[in-house]
Amino acid sequence: MKRAIKPTVTAGVFLIFTMLPAVSLQNNSAPKPPPLTVIGESEVIARSALAVDLLTGEILFQKNIYESLPLASLSKIISSLVIVEHLNLDEYVEVTKKAVETEEPSTLRVGEHLKIEDLLAMAMGESSNDAMMALVEHTGDEKWFLELMRQKAPSMVFKNPTGLDIKPTQTEFGSNYGSATALAQLIKNNLDSPIWQFGEKNEVISKEGIAHKIKHTNILRKELSGIYGAKTGFTDSAGGNLVLIVERPIGKPKAIIILGSTLEERFEEARKIVTLLK
Repeated sequence: MKRAIKPTVTAGVFLIFTMLPAVSLQNNSAPKPPPLTVIGESEVIARSALAVDLLTGEILFQKNIYESLPLASLSKIISSLVIVEHLNLDEYVEVTKKAVETEEPSTLRVGEHLKIEDLLAMAMGESSNDAMMALVEHTGDEKWFLELMRQKAPSMVFKNPTGLDIKPTQTEFGSNYGSATALAQLIKNNLDSPIWQFGEKNEVISKEGIAHKIKHTNILRKELSGIYGAKTGFTDSAGGNLVLIVERPIGKPKAIIILGSTLEERFEEARKIVTLLK
């Protein structure tokens, strides 16, 4: 049954926001650190890249970190945060025909029922647009949902909950967009959210007994140690995007954010930047 979202306040998010130092979202708010010699900007083809210590705010690598760029499916981080904060994760959602018809479909079938937590696992793990739209439909009001996304990340722009390109493209960025610093701030404010663990599921099963294998889009998930959370994104306008939260050492989370790379190179660039973590 569909139902409207009711605004709530998440104490854990407020606690992290007040305890951790802020990553600046302003170009001129602080002097930039001296350039790193281990990896130069020229070695990263992404239009923007950032590695930052989420506890201290220390920037470990930066390239065009204030530039607003298409988010693609990194948008689902914000969508998932909205869902988690306003709906019961054990609640079942009916998959509609409209959701299944969303561009780049997954294995979902019309009429089956899955728990919200499992649909989020599909959205975070394999970037399922079907799963995300089934969740958004469940809230009953996409416009209201988009407004909640804007409230959650006010320095970003959202035109849909998935990050898919809008066709025909009316602007330079045909969909949602934001900067690496805005994403870093969002991640830091929501480190305690369960969404980062949802991407670890390998299979979900509907109430009807239909099993859905999750085809993970993050190829680094079993290669790099210490990954706490991750999200990929790719569209024609965005290119290859990637968010990694890596605990190196344990208890010292760092965020790596790559925007505007290529489908494959985003992972190679993440491998390079990981070598800077200490």
